[in-house]
This record gives sequence, C-alpha cells and structure tokens, in this order.
Amino acid sequence: MSIREITFDQLHPVVRFAAAVTPGSRALVLAADCRLFRLLSGEGTLQLTDRVLPLRENRLIYLPVGVPYRFAVNASARVFSVNFDLTHERAERQNSIPPFLYTPEGQARLSVYRVADCPLFDAPAVLPVTSEMQSALCELEQEYLFQRRYAAQKMSGCMLSLLAALARGQGTSAPGEYVQPADSVIAFIQTHYAEPLTNQSIGAALGYHPNYINRLTVLHTGQSLHRYLMTVRVHRALDLIQSTRQPLSLIAQSCGFQSGAHFSRCFKAVMGASPSAFRTDSSGEA
Repeated sequence: MSIREITFDQLHPVVRFAAAVTPGSRALVLAADCRLFRLLSGEGTLQLTDRVLPLRENRLIYLPVGVPYRFAVNASARVFSVNFDLTHERAERQNSIPPFLYTPEGQARLSVYRVADCPLFDAPAVLPVTSEMQSALCELEQEYLFQRRYAAQKMSGCMLSLLAALARGQGTSAPGEYVQPADSVIAFIQTHYAEPLTNQSIGAALGYHPNYINRLTVLHTGQSLHRYLMTVRVHRALDLIQSTRQPLSLIAQSCGFQSGAHFSRCFKAVMGASPSAFRTDSSGEA
C-alpha cells in the first residue's frame, strides 16, 4: 500500500454513505475508503485477520483503508455504516464504493493516509459512543437520507466533528469512565487558576491520586497539567488586558503568575507575542 502522511488539521472528509444495513456473513473483504460501524440491533462480531471485535450499540468501530474484515452476525442484526475518505482528494467519487474480496495484491494497490499527530486513525479502533458522537451520527444519517442542498458540505462538517470527538476519546476504555472526573478537574482549574495549583493540591481537593490528575488532563485536553494551566491563565490574562486598564503586573498576579517575567514568558509561549503588544493592539496604550 502507498502511504501519505497528513496532520489532523488537513482532514477534509468526504462521506459517501451513512445508513443502516443488514450485513451478511461472507469472505474477507477490503474497503477502498474508511469505515465506521455501530450495531443497531441483533448481535454479532466484526472479524479481522488478527482479532475479533464485538459489535455493540454503545461502541463505534473504526476501520482505516485496507483492513480486511467480515461480519459474523445473526439474522436480526442491523448495523449503521459510514463510508468516508479522510480528505477531498477523491471528492468526485460521490457514490458509495463497495468493498471487494480480499487479496494481498488488491490490498497492495490501495492508497492510505497516515495522520501523523493522531495515530488513532492508523489502525482499527473501538471507542465508546458519547452524546456528542451520537448527535453527529444522527445528523449524518439525516443529511444522507434527505440529500438536501449542501448535504455533502454538511456531512463533511459532521464527519470532521465526529473524528475530533473520536480523537478526544482515544484511550478511554468505557463510556464515562474518565468523563466525570475529568470534568471536575477542568472545572476546578477554571475556578482556581489564580492559586498555586499542582497535581498534589488538585488531587487532595478532589480526592484523586496526583498521577491520575495529569493523566486525566492529557486524555481530555491533549496537554499536560502544567501546559493546560498555563494556557488557562494566559487566556484569562488576555481577557483582562483587552477589557480593562489594570496594570500588567496586577493582571499577572491575579492570574496566578509568579512574577512579571514569568507572566511575559508564558504569555509569549501561548500567544506568540508579549502582553504589552496585545494591549497596544486592543487599546492603543502600552
């Protein structure tokens, strides 16, 4: 297979199919575009060459291009299927591309994308269906069914939102396992950002192990606790810079920075310019 590397911000999905199907038991097949599967009724599995994935109503199965698969389901099984490309490179192919029988030669002729900054999309994955994903899936189904004006654009936007939700949820092993603890950590930081926060102090306040605090923060923001806290403080400082005439030294102190120098260093790391530059830009005063 030929492999091209892209980044997440280069994703521009094309959705070709989004509807419920009745899968049949058959030989291994290959898909020339990506697949999402979710069980709607009945029971069964999705069989790959190296593992068997159970089909469940509260799970989404993601398959990248070129992964051989077959369904093993009972007669009442219905599966919601989404067929899509990660980019617009083949946007002219609007109709669904049917899978074809697996052969090593056929697999070798496929072209795939590797998302360098989100390895989730490089291999099969099973992820919990969140309320955000459920909304995107429902909208995808409606847009595909009714085919109103700009349906292709709407489906592309829904798919991008869904992919972002999937990327956020990677690494969680059950629906809601980390969601409520993570929300409590994020809310605590948003409320207490001006205090000298650490893994230990947040853990003590919320009843979690310090190491767990950083794990939650990385899973749900993509940043370490240190980086996320710095970003929250800088954004709050930016709001004060642009909406008040408070001295920068007072803003730094009220947002939890240890000194003016620390404030300037962190602010520039996040915003790409000094605090005084933003005050000049917003109010005409240094």
